[in-house]
Amino acid sequence: MRYCEKCGRTYPDDYRICPRCGVDLSERPALVDRQGVLRILQSLPGNKTILQDRMLRYDEREIHFDYLVVHEAGIFAFQICETYRFLEGNDKLRYWTVQEYSDDKKVFRLERPVSLLEKDHHALDSVLRQYTFAKTFVYLIYPDNCGLEKVVSHHLDQMLTLSRMNDILTSTIDHYGNAYNSADSEKISRILYSVTEQQSNPSQHQPDYSGGRSRMTRVLAVLTLTVVIVVAVIFITRTPDSGVLNMPKRFPENTLQNYSSEKTETPFVSYRIPTKYWQIFNPFSENNFNEIATLLGFQNLKRNTDGSVSCTLDETKKAGILSSMCHVFDDRVERFISEEQLPHVTSVRTDNHSRYTVFTTSLDFTQREYDLVFELISFGLLYSTLNETPLDDIEVRILGQTGEALRSIRPDDYISRG
Repeated sequence: MRYCEKCGRTYPDDYRICPRCGVDLSERPALVDRQGVLRILQSLPGNKTILQDRMLRYDEREIHFDYLVVHEAGIFAFQICETYRFLEGNDKLRYWTVQEYSDDKKVFRLERPVSLLEKDHHALDSVLRQYTFAKTFVYLIYPDNCGLEKVVSHHLDQMLTLSRMNDILTSTIDHYGNAYNSADSEKISRILYSVTEQQSNPSQHQPDYSGGRSRMTRVLAVLTLTVVIVVAVIFITRTPDSGVLNMPKRFPENTLQNYSSEKTETPFVSYRIPTKYWQIFNPFSENNFNEIATLLGFQNLKRNTDGSVSCTLDETKKAGILSSMCHVFDDRVERFISEEQLPHVTSVRTDNHSRYTVFTTSLDFTQREYDLVFELISFGLLYSTLNETPLDDIEVRILGQTGEALRSIRPDDYISRG
């Protein structure tokens, strides 16, 4: 591989000049042994077809997969990441601290790699569903010295190194078994080939620096924040009655809106889920509301006398709270599935936490599976209210294993008409 010091991109060995900036390319050995990766994929048990360096267009984005493997157990998609090594990361942090391989002094923050991978996973699924239903798995491949031992995550099985790759993939294949016969595999291979393009000049998957800041920038930000806090404390201590929050006494009733918010003179803002949905939140006790508020960082969460539900939070922390809500909920659903508490549900997908897709082997749901659908609906109401998106969009679509629509459930289905 050859490397452009100016653009930070890699190119095949036969390139001598960077096509972007015209600078001479320097030699830079690939950190992931691609031939080793290919040997592992070729040695996987079962019938398979391997596509290399394919690019998918979705929602005005170009998504590159280094390898797409159509296997009898499903479609396996891989992206090679050899730009950075990990210094710190866990599922509670949206941004992880990483270091460039080419410059160990360049430290920056990167959005959780698996979160970014899942966006590409959603794109792959969305394109394929225009033609057929397919069971898909996505993975990132890192060099062996990438620092994964410094990461604490439930998603390490999606973050592969060459030494771990064969065991993880073989285990997945053994678990899911034979999903497709040879005719199905050939059909999916043709579809994949037609919806993707050959990437003749593959480049490294570049990290998005916009989510993080350099070490010096963070130091300056901390110093600035410290000054602001000191000034704020001085101001507050000199302000009479500063210990009392000026919270609204009641919420205006407006049946024409799905949600309402009312700002106060403090940085806190209150949102309200309309009375219409009182039956959905009626099973929640005061302790349940308090536990949720503590877990997610709300100022308070409560049921009002008219049956509506109000939530108060610090507006400056709203983006972080919404992100935390998504990850807490996603982890909860994933835990239910991994612990086999949902015998008929094989996966749950969402891209906006308003619309959910549940894949199932049968509509003969257990009580726990019905509870899951209820949780999706109630969480969607709370999240959409805070995110100020229409509550009418909330929906749980239940699909069979071949992608056929079995049932659609909306919040109104839980409201008694009697």
